[in-house]
Amino acid sequence: MLYSGRNVCNHWLLDECKFGQNCVYAHDKTYLPENGWWTNNITKRQMREKMEEFQDAKRMVHRLLHPRSQPSWAEYNYHGIDDYLDDFGYY
Repeated sequence: MLYSGRNVCNHWLLDECKFGQNCVYAHDKTYLPENGWWTNNITKRQMREKMEEFQDAKRMVHRLLHPRSQPSWAEYNYHGIDDYLDDFGYY
């Protein structure tokens, strides 16, 4: 491990860390109390759910701050060949 701080990786405690050996947070319970949320499967599940809610909220804020500049083809208000031809000056 290149660097390991004293702050323990919450994702590691949930067996979900994607960074493995490259994680900047500690993957060690040495400095943690013996009885914490990570020792109980119910509280681990609750923590996982809260972290997922947080990620969903982050995605929503990102979409609000960075909207697509143009709607996708599926969102285009298209009512038939006549509207399509009219849009491109054929009528």
